[in-house]
Amino acid sequence: MSITLPTLSDASVDRLDVRVARPSYDRAAVGVGIVQLGVGGFHRAQQAVAIDTLMNLGQAMDWGICGIGVHPSERRVVETLARQDGLYTLILRNRDGSVDHRIIGSMVGCLYAPDDPRAVVARLLDPAVRIVSLAAARGGYGFAIRLVVEGLRRRRERGMLPFTVLSCDDPPGNGERARGAVTETARGLDERLADWIDREVRFPRAVVEPAATPTTAFDVTSVARATGLSDGWPVITEPGDRWAVEDDFGAGRPHLEISGVSVVDDIEPYELLTIRLQRGGLTAAAYLGALAGYRYLHEVGRHPTLARLLVAFLADEVGPTLRGIAVAELAEAERRFRHRLAEPRYRGRLPAVEASPHPVDWLLPIVRTRLDAGCSAELSAAIVAAWRHRAGAADRARWALAIDAAALPELDDFLASLAAAEHTLATRGIAALAAERTAHRAPLTPLTERSPWSH
Repeated sequence: MSITLPTLSDASVDRLDVRVARPSYDRAAVGVGIVQLGVGGFHRAQQAVAIDTLMNLGQAMDWGICGIGVHPSERRVVETLARQDGLYTLILRNRDGSVDHRIIGSMVGCLYAPDDPRAVVARLLDPAVRIVSLAAARGGYGFAIRLVVEGLRRRRERGMLPFTVLSCDDPPGNGERARGAVTETARGLDERLADWIDREVRFPRAVVEPAATPTTAFDVTSVARATGLSDGWPVITEPGDRWAVEDDFGAGRPHLEISGVSVVDDIEPYELLTIRLQRGGLTAAAYLGALAGYRYLHEVGRHPTLARLLVAFLADEVGPTLRGIAVAELAEAERRFRHRLAEPRYRGRLPAVEASPHPVDWLLPIVRTRLDAGCSAELSAAIVAAWRHRAGAADRARWALAIDAAALPELDDFLASLAAAEHTLATRGIAALAAERTAHRAPLTPLTERSPWSH
């Protein structure tokens, strides 16, 4: 006979298993200072956790979060969170295989915008709301922007200060993209409103790593067993995921750096770190994995020569192009990727080659930086060779045009390396390509050893 467990809520939180961390603060005393448009995995795995951490330290009690669902896919999330008084479980999967559970309490309100947009706008008019954060699903982004514009329009009419718009969209330049979308939408209503927004509203950039993996029925069941309460929508993450924010807030902000967020004046190095190492590493793995018919990142990690090639590429050719990042942060980013590469439980699915970022956009800048410094880029050549093996005619043509447009003498050596890599791949196969390109490099070190970038 199955037993129905109580639902996680303010009324039942005291019934949690004693091993489960939960809010140590009075949630009734929390005021809303942040409106979050989009209640997906990133927000609940990182942003809300950072605020919850501060509240557990007795800080940021006026920076509670009102989560707003803006896309139909978020209706069930909002309904679940509303039943649970905004509480949910963070599942932290540690590198040693252990799992920790923690109840997050920083979300103290939630609304589903398509059902009640007026209530959302009313919340945006609350002078206590000083940050509106955007992490909306693609299909809901336009609606979210219209809500932001309406909130700003009514604030201007009332002589109120504007809120800061914090975009957590993909880097680079998500702040500028948010500014463009908001001002363009506003200009369609009122030229003076658009000018006021452009002049008065701050749009800091942010760099996020999509930390959360999709919640499954197994996760819901495992949370119930571990906590003793039923949580309809827990979120899963792993240690060390980073969130960096440009320090450009017009109406104040919580002290996010205390909770481990990198609050910086120059966000560009963090953008490059995410684009080149984390997402570039996944894209390179997709190029290589496609040659072997692999679908998951850990499958590439199990292939000795492919893993060796991929890690050598990131350490030897990508790492040295990243400037302005603390050595410890760079080393941690590398450890994080290598952990995912080696961990079957991560289940990181490789994107299809045709759906992956084009090497012109992310890899060619790495090559040019290497060549400008007088360094080789033969591992990059191997990655491009793997991509070209599966790329379509249109993508190959775009690559050729970009190479022609660059017109750099230094590219001759790189193109020679590329031709040699393609010949090896065509005549001797993928294992020979990987082995040949890493033959003179140090053996692949265990994940527990120190990063090659930390010297």
